[in-house]
Amino acid sequence: MFSFVSEQPFKLGLELIERRNAMISQRGWKTEKLSTDGLSESMLEYIDLFTALSDAKDRFRMAELGAGTAQRTLIAVAAAKLMRPEIARDFVAVEAMPTHVDIARQRIAERGLEKEHINLMNAAVWVDDSPSFFPVATGVFGQSVSDTAIAVVVGKLAPEAAKAALNSLVTTGRLGIEESFGTASGERTRDWAVISSLTPEEILGGRGVIDLVDCDIQGAERQVLPKFMSLFDDHVKLMHIGTHGMEMHEELHELFSSHDWEIRWSLSPKTKHEMAFGSVETNDGVLGVRNTRAIQ
Repeated sequence: MFSFVSEQPFKLGLELIERRNAMISQRGWKTEKLSTDGLSESMLEYIDLFTALSDAKDRFRMAELGAGTAQRTLIAVAAAKLMRPEIARDFVAVEAMPTHVDIARQRIAERGLEKEHINLMNAAVWVDDSPSFFPVATGVFGQSVSDTAIAVVVGKLAPEAAKAALNSLVTTGRLGIEESFGTASGERTRDWAVISSLTPEEILGGRGVIDLVDCDIQGAERQVLPKFMSLFDDHVKLMHIGTHGMEMHEELHELFSSHDWEIRWSLSPKTKHEMAFGSVETNDGVLGVRNTRAIQ
């Protein structure tokens, strides 16, 4: 189990939060101020964002992998406009769930951000660009590329329903079923779809130096990140990762350590951590890492 928060970057991060709060007050913005009391997963995510933004040169570039409704990208856009308005900015947000992407587009429009450089991609982040079999459930987060075979899902259906599902898959890309599954909030239903996949190379390649990658691909980190470490080593300055499992957290911690990345914070998932900065009970688990290479 890992229970580590590096003191210096944490204290510098708190200073950045306080600076942001002061700027909000000075400009009379209605944007919510952030507390610097205690410790939380979201606080560390904010600190990684503000640190990357503060360290950016003439352009801030961020990629959100597993973007959901692009909430973190929208927060980053607002933070960049407030804290570093003098530099250019580019954002890419990749999300597999079509309904989440629709909500993200709606939020971008509602905020009048169509002219911002936000590249929103509807695809799964995976180890190759072959189509992925993906569970689709409206209003449910935490879905990821599945190793469940189409035949397994269809095999649970009655013969006529199975035939209809396969026909639907051919014509619409979805099985067109309502399969029950359990969530923390109770029983829900989902469909299954074949969706496009993109690799980190396809997403980040050609974009130059990436100041921040925020990665939350619901367990696919275990397959995806090790395969593309040379890409991250050469092009990414800071990464914030949701780890989604004790073994996976340990593997990713050791992976980045072995590539000489600085571990800023490493908090194992589903654990209550008692620290000098306060106590925090993690859900996903947090790994914040900084590239020690002087990439340009």
